[in-house]
Parts: sequence; C-alpha cells; structure tokens
Amino acid sequence: MTRSGHSLDPTDPAAGLSVVLLRPLAGVLEKLGMDASGFLSALGVDDETSLHSCVPGERVDRVLDALATQRGDRAFGLTLARAAVVRPLGLFGHMIWLSGTVRDAIERATRFYAVVSRRTLLTFEERADGAVLRQGTAPGVTRGRVLTEFTFASFALRAREATLGRFPVRRVCFAHARGAASLEPYRALFEA
Repeated sequence: MTRSGHSLDPTDPAAGLSVVLLRPLAGVLEKLGMDASGFLSALGVDDETSLHSCVPGERVDRVLDALATQRGDRAFGLTLARAAVVRPLGLFGHMIWLSGTVRDAIERATRFYAVVSRRTLLTFEERADGAVLRQGTAPGVTRGRVLTEFTFASFALRAREATLGRFPVRRVCFAHARGAASLEPYRALFEA
C-alpha cells in the first residue's frame, strides 16, 4: 500500500517551503553557530510573516547551498539533521514523533508533509522485505540537495533514537549527483 500526503502542482503560487519549517530550521542553524536571522532575512521571512506563508523552494535551496559552501560542508543536510535530532523540528516534528510507533510516525509524516513542503511529497510503501520511504516531485519542480538529505537523515536519526538503535536502514539512494562529497558521512549516519 502506498500513502502520500498531498498532490503537487508546480504552477501553484504557494508551492515552496512553509515558514512552519523554516523558522525552526533557523534555530538549528543558530545551534551550529550560524546567523539564524540572516537566513530568515535572505528568505524574506520576518516576524510579521504568516505561518501560512511559503518561500519558493529554489530560493531556500540557494541560501542553504551558500551556507554549505561557506562552511565547506558537502554533507550539510546531514549536519543539520544531527543538530536537529535533539528535539523535534517545530510543530511538524512534534506531530510526527509523538506517535506510538515509528510506522505511525512515518505514516503521519507522509500524510501531513504538505504542512512543511508544497514542492515535494513523501510516499511510504510497505513490502514483504521491508518498507520504502520516497520523496517525489511534480514535473518541473526541483528539490534541493540539502533539504532532501536533511529529510531522510532526520527520519533515520529520530527513528534510531526512538527504537534505542534498533532501526536498520538497508539502503539510501539520492537522485542528485554526489559531486566531490565523500560517501563516508552518509555511511556513518545511515549505517547502510
């Protein structure tokens, strides 16, 4: 059975990433010693910005890519996930990780992913040999490397923490180019 939280429309002017995700993400950047208010300012988010607002995904990707370059961190999404694992990332994180089981958490994540992203969707498929969590986009919609890696790393870390280390990840695949990044940070985090 496949479950997803929403459909995607690349022509939708609200397509992008929600302030509900971006404000807590700024807090994670601050934990890493980075300029949280500068991050939000670069995205056009201020104290008056409604929680119902979305920022175009391409803008968020450019800002996060620039921060990754500034840090010299080719696995910046993993770095963010490690920093965010201490507590759920805002309302969305609380909604998911207050579930009774990891399966319930993943099902909630796919169902409510539209709260944080209107440019990508998550699907969860249960199979005889395990379960598969995927992130997809509509044709013409891009997804950024940093946030894609952050999403999956966050799930793996939180699930592992919730199960006292008994959450195996068998395989992780990303559709973007590896570039000059070493695979070691990915092997170490995902243990796959």
